[in-house]
Amino acid sequence: MMDMTDNDRRKLAAILGMLGSGSAGERDNAARAAERLRRQLGVTWDEMLEQVRVVAEPAAAAPPPPPPAPPKAPARPAPNWRPGFERVFGAIFFAISFGVARYLLGH
Repeated sequence: MMDMTDNDRRKLAAILGMLGSGSAGERDNAARAAERLRRQLGVTWDEMLEQVRVVAEPAAAAPPPPPPAPPKAPARPAPNWRPGFERVFGAIFFAISFGVARYLLGH
């Protein structure tokens, strides 16, 4: 049994990738190439798959987490506009009413 080199693993990965092709001819050629590689190595499919190992690449350093958000200011209660609004609205209503009354009375 011949050990697979990294080059053999890369070649097998490329061949297996072609098995997903939309072209039937390309899929057939990929299957033949995989079988040809297996025979060159002098191994069974079980032995070949045992040799295929996942080489974990060192994980890239994760970016640092974002800084915490500044604390939110406590919510201020909505201003109580109603008393002022009523006072202004009342004054306007009175002025209009008084003007209309004077106009109607002719004074």
